[in-house]
Amino acid sequence: MTQKNKAPWIFIRGLSRGQGHWGDFVDLFREQNPDAEIEFLDLAGNGERFQETSHTDTAEAARDLRSRSRWIREGRKVRMLAHSLGAMVAVEWMKQFPQDFEKLYLMNTSARNLGNLPSRLNPRIFSNVIRLLGVHSAEEHERLTLSVIANNAERIKEVLPRMAAYTAGHPVTWSNILRQLFAASKAKFPEQNSVPVEVIVGNGDRLVSPSQSLELARRWGVPAHIHPTGGHDLPTDDPQWLVEQLF
Repeated sequence: MTQKNKAPWIFIRGLSRGQGHWGDFVDLFREQNPDAEIEFLDLAGNGERFQETSHTDTAEAARDLRSRSRWIREGRKVRMLAHSLGAMVAVEWMKQFPQDFEKLYLMNTSARNLGNLPSRLNPRIFSNVIRLLGVHSAEEHERLTLSVIANNAERIKEVLPRMAAYTAGHPVTWSNILRQLFAASKAKFPEQNSVPVEVIVGNGDRLVSPSQSLELARRWGVPAHIHPTGGHDLPTDDPQWLVEQLF
């Protein structure tokens, strides 16, 4: 695959996840697009910023991430891949600073004006969240987390050691998770997009209903790339398919 566009990339992860949780998707992306310039921006409280306090508002989080972007400081338009809560922050960024974007890819996201609460956060996963409260090892934490957000059992087994190692070194506090959930609960999307947008969704998402992303694509009249079986964490379930949707 040859990169046809020289705009740099920004990758943003979602709730409680950091840049290391992109896993081998990044390796594959780089292999197939060796000239791509990538910047990883972690939400406060996640990833490399796990010792910081998370924002409780997606608009504040958007301004924070923008202030940290090298590409923006250099005055360059970007292509952005944003996942879940990260995509909610990306939409706020788009609303405030549409001039920053060449294209925005929103993956498995949601908003309060796209559907009811159960479609935003599946109540069936609450028992798993309670189980996480009693987990003390990073490996068990990742195993349980991936069992909810990913569907491909072989891939989960393959990525678990790498994910667990990253989680162990970048632990997210429960107080920050709650702050991020509060920010997500307030997120609303505008009636229309102000930059080119494409939606990416796993039809087997068991955490956030695919109907949220599909409704967003319908309202905005933008393309929707649908993985027939993939879950909430498409970079884990099918990284090759995901790379192919971005060009």
